[in-house]
Amino acid sequence: MSQENVELVRQPFSVASRSRRRLDERLGLRFPGVRTLLQRLLWRLPPRSRLRQASRRRALQLGFEAVNRGDFEAAFASYNADVELVSDSRLIGLGFDGVYRGRAERVRFQQRWVAEWGDFRFVPEELL
Repeated sequence: MSQENVELVRQPFSVASRSRRRLDERLGLRFPGVRTLLQRLLWRLPPRSRLRQASRRRALQLGFEAVNRGDFEAAFASYNADVELVSDSRLIGLGFDGVYRGRAERVRFQQRWVAEWGDFRFVPEELL
């Protein structure tokens, strides 16, 4: 196995304090197959591709904004349908499940987290 030199790039990164679903989010939810196809095409681009980097940055921004506004369907729409979340063992003692499988379960976990622990917000300042 060869080791690849990886150069970290620091970029300022922020999310809107208040947001609503944007057109690209609404279209992605309405046409998930098209969204998945576009994501696959973008991931095939070289890692240094400006288009790939811009799309990844945009996806992260939209995801953080969606979680901040409690729109978990939009936040996790681009997750793989077979996503698996393994909870911290301390959460199991508080009544949470140990494993959540699938997008709908990921949304359910987030909804329960907010119901139990209250709202929280992502306020990123930098993207590496």
